[in-house]
Amino acid sequence: MEILNVFAMVGMVINDLLAIISVIGSVILFFGAFSNAPLKRYGRIADWSILGLIFGALLQISMAITGTIPEKIGFLVPMTPSMVTALLGLSFMLLVGRWLLRRNRYKLTYSNNQPNRAGQSTREMAALRYKNRV
Repeated sequence: MEILNVFAMVGMVINDLLAIISVIGSVILFFGAFSNAPLKRYGRIADWSILGLIFGALLQISMAITGTIPEKIGFLVPMTPSMVTALLGLSFMLLVGRWLLRRNRYKLTYSNNQPNRAGQSTREMAALRYKNRV
């Protein structure tokens, strides 16, 4: 039996569970991006979400390559293959959104060239403080 067929058969059984775990974890991680908590706080959730996404996509791709796409996928919550693909895509988009939010958070809120009340930028103020200290 070819390895892709084995992956396709496993995907027919557990891909719904992987998609659901991935989406739930991605939603938690996405809303956690609005807090100041580091990713270490969400360590296990991030692991489950990312692994669910990777394995779910791998199993879905193996089903598409072998052509063994059933009408319903899964044993926990049977759903159509397009629904599983949509859930995996949603999970991916939420993870990318979390990454973008965390990456751009400090770029949007803290600018070094914002003038203060005296009309000087924060860089100029820092240079004055440094000059006065020396």
